[in-house]
Amino acid sequence: MKRIFSLLTAFVLVLALGAFLPEGVLGIKADAAVSYMQILTATDGGVVSFDNENYYTSTFSSYSEGAYVTIYAAPCNGYEFKGWRKGSSSTIISTSNSIRNLCVENTTYTAVFELKSGYLKQTITTAGRRCEDKGGIQDSIHSYI
Repeated sequence: MKRIFSLLTAFVLVLALGAFLPEGVLGIKADAAVSYMQILTATDGGVVSFDNENYYTSTFSSYSEGAYVTIYAAPCNGYEFKGWRKGSSSTIISTSNSIRNLCVENTTYTAVFELKSGYLKQTITTAGRRCEDKGGIQDSIHSYI
């Protein structure tokens, strides 16, 4: 019985002292920094960006928990920006073309674009997709009627 008590006492002391030892000495490591994936996509007629300079139809980046991330959307010629959707929801959460978000989870944002009145959408089959006015890409071209 005395031996069990001595072993338990020694174990408790090791755990208590472990809090003051360098990380990893007792096999206990501090939590790694948490980061989350932020994914941006665009519907036909626009492009998205994390830096307001390099635009794509979709892009992603990883950010540390608690970081603020500003995302940007830009319509291509003949389209107008309607707003942002978050996740799989069809609800528009913001109609501003740039929004600042606190990074606390993996998130997908979709920029929604709509063809302007008076434009006819023409689908084309190509390997690449262009949005010349922003240097990014889009799914289709359009013609004015």
